[in-house]
Amino acid sequence: MFARWFPLLFGLSGLALHAATWRLWTPQDVFPQVPLFGFARDWPLWLDWAAFAGIVAAYLCVAITSYKPAASAVEAERTTNLRPPRLAPRARVAVLIASYLLAVTLDQNRLQVWVWHFAIVGLLIAFSEPDRLAGRVRVLTASIYLWSAVSKLNADFAGSIGPMLLGGLCDAVGLASPAGPAAERMAYGLPLCELAIGIAVLTPAWRAGLLLSLAMHAGLLLSVGPLGLGHTAGVLLWNAFFILQNGLLATEAVRGTVRQRRDRAGSVVLVAAVLFPAIVWAGRADPWQGWAVYAPLGTKAEMTLQRFQQIPTPPVRVPVWKGLPVDRVAADRWCRDSLGIPLNPGQATRVGVAAACAAEFAAAELLFNGHVVISGGLPIDAGRLAIREWFPTDLAWYEGYDAAFIVNMLPRRSQRVDWEKVAREYGPAGR
Repeated sequence: MFARWFPLLFGLSGLALHAATWRLWTPQDVFPQVPLFGFARDWPLWLDWAAFAGIVAAYLCVAITSYKPAASAVEAERTTNLRPPRLAPRARVAVLIASYLLAVTLDQNRLQVWVWHFAIVGLLIAFSEPDRLAGRVRVLTASIYLWSAVSKLNADFAGSIGPMLLGGLCDAVGLASPAGPAAERMAYGLPLCELAIGIAVLTPAWRAGLLLSLAMHAGLLLSVGPLGLGHTAGVLLWNAFFILQNGLLATEAVRGTVRQRRDRAGSVVLVAAVLFPAIVWAGRADPWQGWAVYAPLGTKAEMTLQRFQQIPTPPVRVPVWKGLPVDRVAADRWCRDSLGIPLNPGQATRVGVAAACAAEFAAAELLFNGHVVISGGLPIDAGRLAIREWFPTDLAWYEGYDAAFIVNMLPRRSQRVDWEKVAREYGPAGR
């Protein structure tokens, strides 16, 4: 049952997520794009449409066609279990992965946490026999909960993000939000719940763990939904996907399988996906690739563009940019309001956005007083600030900074940001 209906859920959910975030995937002029590699900075904008079309086509093929499980183990040994009428599963997933690689190469901000998740699930669908798919998705889901819990079990989460989520839940159900030490203690409830679910899903009590996850995601939807914190549609749809996926998993019976040699690639994909977050802990990848969602994980860059002052500064007057008074532009809010997504927490993406702003403000003879704070250490001591860097308006400084890294940290040259629109819609303080 799971192998038959899960690809349909996967395809429809992918289409819904991309429909909700379409501005991110198409050429846009309201937020700087930062390519993954420097050689892609001049790639033409029509490639964005090509990547988006490939993604949509791949998800449509997955949604339209589904598995046909074998009637018996004997049939499974002598025939292929996957016979979609038009496109082979591996071919359509290959189109999906290739399109994602192109899209992310053009803009790092497209590597949202749900994109990473769906890419891994797509590979599991392509390289798993039907009878083994449910077990592998269950293990992957357990690893997501476990790594996410570990990233939140620290005082920094309990003192900031945790109470925020708790306050959103209380607002949604009409209760008074706790404050002070009580709120911090209650904030640990989310990571402890994730930890319990992750452990339970790997034990004979896996059905109980999955049912508990349904309640947790329902609570998260209330917390970050329109009645609570009002987060973006992508966040809500990703949580809804977990509810539907885990409900489907809970109905699946445990069955024996006939091992087939061509199925080993699925095991490789699963093991790599489960262990990859360790690279994030080593500071070699962005937090979202380690399932650190709503977590103050190390190497997370927090960027704020502060106070643009007219040059020369005397006489002192209210800062003006594009004819509008500007006191503070928060990059996270700017990204959310313009593209409908949270800004990628990785250092490279945020430095690239700062570089794009610096070039524009310098050209407009404005003093850019932006800064990026990079947290250091593992989640257990993520509150310790390791580096504080103030970025100047000279683009050459960014180019020198970028040269020290493999991943690109400079904005896309082929994109033309409409700074007049940015100033009008996202610039004024307090918007």
